[in-house]
Amino acid sequence: MHLENPAIHPERTLLTIRGVTHSYREGDRLRPVLRGIDGEIGEGRFVALLGQSGSGKSTLLNLIAGLDMADSGSIIVQTFELNRLREPERTLFRRRHIGFVHQFFNLLPTLTVLENVALPGELNGFSADESRHRAVMLLDEVGLGDRHDSYPDSLSGGEQQRVALARALVHDPLLILADEPTGNLDSATGRHILDLLDHTVRRRGKTLLVATHSREVAERADAVWELCDGKLMF
Repeated sequence: MHLENPAIHPERTLLTIRGVTHSYREGDRLRPVLRGIDGEIGEGRFVALLGQSGSGKSTLLNLIAGLDMADSGSIIVQTFELNRLREPERTLFRRRHIGFVHQFFNLLPTLTVLENVALPGELNGFSADESRHRAVMLLDEVGLGDRHDSYPDSLSGGEQQRVALARALVHDPLLILADEPTGNLDSATGRHILDLLDHTVRRRGKTLLVATHSREVAERADAVWELCDGKLMF
């Protein structure tokens, strides 16, 4: 069941992609990956991005996050036109407005669970107390309220992904990007993470774009994009 947030307006566009191309250099040749991508996602929507390995799913997420720059075209998140931002500005944009859930968790091994989740808040200028308060609430919500002082290497894969989900939400970003969030988990654990991702993100009215091979993820989504031969199919 979808949780509706009356403050969210799906007809209000959050993400706009127009004519985006991107290639990678292999030796003295360019290998096109994205060949003119167009798409829009409304505020508070959950979109699944499907495609075979190598189709460009991760590339597109990285462009939207400002980790890389498109060769041509434009990507606009709310009022931020990424191709007009310099690298330091893109870094600040990503830190403040993007939450990222990675396939391999990307937790910092020397920090506790609580410290991992609180860190994005502190980087965004929240006080230590506010960051900790947000982290505690989110860890309770994902069922890890008793693991604050644990370190990532003592957690299962599913538990680490729950920490990563809490970390992606703690700074209240505009957009959540998830790259194969269940791809490194067994099917039962992956289904639980998907339940949490769907529920937790929708409860906050956040916009979510998930790159995945999973048709189960696609069945949960409000819309499905599929990358094929560098083009986006709907």
